[in-house]
Amino acid sequence: KAYDKVAELGVKWIRIQSGWARTETRKGVYDFGWLDDIVDNLLSRGLQPWVCLCYGNALYNSMAAEVFGAVGCPPISSDEEKRAWHNYVIALTGRYRGRIQWYEVWNEPDGKWCWKHGVSGKEYGELVIASAKAAREGDPEAKIIGGSTCLRSLEWLNDVLATGAAKYMD
Repeated sequence: KAYDKVAELGVKWIRIQSGWARTETRKGVYDFGWLDDIVDNLLSRGLQPWVCLCYGNALYNSMAAEVFGAVGCPPISSDEEKRAWHNYVIALTGRYRGRIQWYEVWNEPDGKWCWKHGVSGKEYGELVIASAKAAREGDPEAKIIGGSTCLRSLEWLNDVLATGAAKYMD
């Protein structure tokens, strides 16, 4: 209901969530239909989406099953979860190649509410690197937004940058 109103405001860019848990409800099977509708509606109105790659999936992380929307459950707890995230990001960026260029890695990763097991700049930096590599497998032209903060801790940001993540961010 808001698409036309937002377009009338002159907004040009819209940040949307990737919805991993909503897209992959069975391991290795992706249903992007719900996201296609959003992307198509935005693009048809001249609004350019950028996608926030965020939130976990209870198929791979039991903590994510306990949290509404799997918010704050980064895909870093097991090799299986990391592979599943990698495959999901490839599928997502491949699907929207040529339609969406910008991908932001995680929402407020320096806040406990979005990194529930304990905030870590090192873990986040490593996730940026892994996500950027996967995104560019799906779409070599993908651009990566990383380091978005809510608390603005320079110590956290230094930990992120110490991983080498800046080389993967656009």
